[in-house]
Amino acid sequence: MSPLFSLTGKSRWKRRLPPDIVEKISVDHYMYHGPIQLDTFPTDVQMRRIDPARNMRRFYRLSVQRDLFGRASLVREWGRIGFRGQMMVETHPDEGKAVTALMKLAAAKKRRGYVD
Repeated sequence: MSPLFSLTGKSRWKRRLPPDIVEKISVDHYMYHGPIQLDTFPTDVQMRRIDPARNMRRFYRLSVQRDLFGRASLVREWGRIGFRGQMMVETHPDEGKAVTALMKLAAAKKRRGYVD
């Protein structure tokens, strides 16, 4: 099955399309279906702390999600690895403040010995 028009070389389909449509369509249009989130501001963090001498196997999960009212929520999950654990949801007025809270909590957990 061939595409509607070829993106490389000459194609007879390009001549039949109006010029404004041909100029607006690019290779990136077909490769990506949504915005790309960079790792500069993470929205999901998973950490664990394992110390066999103390019989410690813990996890800590942070994620920023939208709620039904358009606000951003910071979801915190923690507990022993292999068990259900606990969960707490904090609501924030916008996604930027939720990501800031996520980064502060992740830094505090890393100081306590958690690793990615």
